[in-house]
Amino acid sequence: MKKILFALMFIFCIKDVLLSAVLFDPGYEWRSIKTEHFWIHYHQNLDYEAKRLSIIAEKVHNNLKDKIRWEPYFRTDVILVDNQYSSNGFAIPIPSNRIQIYISRPELDGLLNNFDDWLELVFIHEYTHILNIDSIHGFPTFTRYTCGRVCFPNIFIPTWLLEGNAVYHESSYSIFGRNNSTYTDMIMRMEILSDSLKSIDKASHFPREWPLGRVPYIYGGLFVEFLEKKYGKGTIADVFIENSYNILPYYDNTIPYILPFIDSSD
Repeated sequence: MKKILFALMFIFCIKDVLLSAVLFDPGYEWRSIKTEHFWIHYHQNLDYEAKRLSIIAEKVHNNLKDKIRWEPYFRTDVILVDNQYSSNGFAIPIPSNRIQIYISRPELDGLLNNFDDWLELVFIHEYTHILNIDSIHGFPTFTRYTCGRVCFPNIFIPTWLLEGNAVYHESSYSIFGRNNSTYTDMIMRMEILSDSLKSIDKASHFPREWPLGRVPYIYGGLFVEFLEKKYGKGTIADVFIENSYNILPYYDNTIPYILPFIDSSD
């Protein structure tokens, strides 16, 4: 048992090294910029982008933390990399908050074509994910002081809402972003004309039918925008905050079925 535990601990300690060896060219020379709320890591030839992002990141943080009403306890790691022709990024909360951004700009004939500053747009999107997923309140907060970063109630939020909220925020700064894109307008117009509007279950996943994996982003972004206009700004932030109190995913829906003797009246 001791040998097994030691092996697991060893793997956990070197996992970042192993992952980096797979994801990045071992010839990269890495540097870091430290700001008030971020560590920005970048390899050679990305000095200009990293310095720009150090300013963008703090500006976005000051804006989003008030709208989402959450602020991470530790700095968020942001990795800038230019190793593929892919306009993308991702955000993960384990073992610490981390964003990875591919700096290649999007093609002009796709869903991401409505941008002014790609670096800012993608960072807004990914940092919205960090703030939403990292958010934790009530009893689940106890886990952060005992078990570490293992409990993330909002990671179980439906995909259309998780991605839709990020699309909404990327589009609320200016006339750019997917909600303001004519490409989005074109897709939704054809969905209506062809009587192919997706149900909420398909918007919660990545369906095989057109427009494929874009569905949670397009439908979610527009629906979140609608909800914010109809019920007031901050409505979706309230949803994420309320859900971050949950001990179990979808607490209000699952408990009455698991424990039928509990009063589930509205």
